[in-house]
Amino acid sequence: MNNLTKDDTSAFGSEGSAHGLSTMEPSAGYEKVASGASQSDASSENTTNWPSISDATKACRSSFTRCLLIRSLRDDWAEDRLADFKLWDASVGASNSQNASLDKRLEAKPHVRNGIVDLLVVLQNTIDSCRDLGIQALKSQQRNHYTNSRQA
Repeated sequence: MNNLTKDDTSAFGSEGSAHGLSTMEPSAGYEKVASGASQSDASSENTTNWPSISDATKACRSSFTRCLLIRSLRDDWAEDRLADFKLWDASVGASNSQNASLDKRLEAKPHVRNGIVDLLVVLQNTIDSCRDLGIQALKSQQRNHYTNSRQA
């Protein structure tokens, strides 16, 4: 997924998620729903293999924060989206680890909780893809600048 060199990862942080979510496979419950099994069958799946909503939220926030290191992403997009994401997190208690957390409130509804985790994983992968595109654009600008300065 990421086409970063060792130099890129040292300059912009390690590729992938600190929480390992970017390589997470779809859940067994998700596969059952996608394959036509009933929603109740999928919701009865054990959720111990799933990351928590809190962990998935923290991974998304971390991905947004890594985007802030790239000026074109920071100025055009990342700061605003990170602010939006933090507002959502605070309003629903997604990254809380206490009894008021979204994970705790959705314990009785694992299919809803797992759906939220799936969406957060997709969001994190999308953010990481945007970061990769920002790095590629930065490299291209640097190459063009170097080429132009050599020609002058």
